[in-house]
Amino acid sequence: RIRAMPVDSESPLGREPEQTAQSVLNVIKELVKELRQGQEPPEPIQLDCDFDRDLGFDSLARAELIQRIEHSYP
Repeated sequence: RIRAMPVDSESPLGREPEQTAQSVLNVIKELVKELRQGQEPPEPIQLDCDFDRDLGFDSLARAELIQRIEHSYP
């Protein structure tokens, strides 16, 4: 699960927490679309989604997601 963490002002990445959360959600949405061959998921993707149950991610999909997030935040 992805959990939003409270942050005092700006995140360590130099972005507002809302921007960071939205950016991560966008990365997740892109990967879900690719895995589902362009089809939208049955439920909206949110930060509290379960990768296995809600998004259907297996270990390879989780590894790909981690890699994409790491590349988004050098």
